Amino acid sequence: NGAPPTLDDALALIPKPNNTVVATFVNLQRYDFGLSWVRRCEKLGIRNLLVGALDPSALALLQKRGVATFQMGAAASRSPLPNQIDYGWNSPNFKKMGIEKVQLLHDLLQRNLSALLMDADAVLIRNPLPFFERYPEADILVTTDYIGAPELDGGIDHAQLLVYTMNIGVIFA
Repeated sequence: NGAPPTLDDALALIPKPNNTVVATFVNLQRYDFGLSWVRRCEKLGIRNLLVGALDPSALALLQKRGVATFQMGAAASRSPLPNQIDYGWNSPNFKKMGIEKVQLLHDLLQRNLSALLMDADAVLIRNPLPFFERYPEADILVTTDYIGAPELDGGIDHAQLLVYTMNIGVIFA
């Protein structure tokens, strides 16, 4: 019918072990980051991947590469973000991108899925899902901008670090 694929269309293409989806999003300028992210996840054995497209050009390239993708914002008739620009930190388009990411998290949770949302420039050394699954009592786990020494026991950092700014670069819910 010519309409861009929806989130449900993309979800139908992927396995969902433990009802969990791992997702990122890109525009045309960051398409290469998204494709690299997908390939790295696949090398780590992660197959439940989605990549949201913030513009029609990124969508077309992702589809051509066989990536499970969808047009972010299309279901709510929001305009796609511009594809030829960098979303500089704190710019109006950067803020719109953050809204799209939170909307994606909401949409996945509404479908009774757990979701790991990551920025496409996040680098994975190993599959992060076993780490997050160790905390079933947590409603949401999110990174902060704390840059001190992390916990070395493989656990999460202490509650006193909550004074640092939350960073939605990695969210598990």
